[in-house]
Amino acid sequence: MSVTLQTQADCDIHLGMCPHCVAAADTSTRLMWRNIESKHYLCCDHHGVFWLVGENDYPAWRYEPAELHAQNKTKIGSMQRVEPAHSRASAGLSRPPPR
Repeated sequence: MSVTLQTQADCDIHLGMCPHCVAAADTSTRLMWRNIESKHYLCCDHHGVFWLVGENDYPAWRYEPAELHAQNKTKIGSMQRVEPAHSRASAGLSRPPPR
């Protein structure tokens, strides 16, 4: 799956935010969700970084074509792996609105 998520300001804090966007106080950048087989990644295409979200947590990866996983692997291969930022306060954000 390669889908655009909400902006980082709306993103679930447990999944993390791009540390470069947080440092620049830019929370409007959208993150991309990419699976490579059973591993799930969030990517900030703007800064060329990614981080591992989990493995085999979301079963949809099993129904994705192998070609999509290969495309995701190529895209992520050109990016730098980072540790995500997990603090809304460091990004100058308040708590997310209730859903």
